[in-house]
Formats: sequence, C-alpha cells, structure tokens
Amino acid sequence: YCKGCGVCANECPVDAIKMEREV
Repeated sequence: YCKGCGVCANECPVDAIKMEREV
C-alpha cells in the first residue's frame, strides 16, 4: 500500500494520504 506516506507501508497516517492527494 504505497500512497501518501512515500514509503510502502501496510498502514499510513490519514494526514499523510490527505496531503498527498491534496497536492
């Protein structure tokens, strides 16, 4: 699951994903 975190992790902070999508 690679999205928002910048690294492949099973779980990612919602904030990180939100920032990634927002950009």
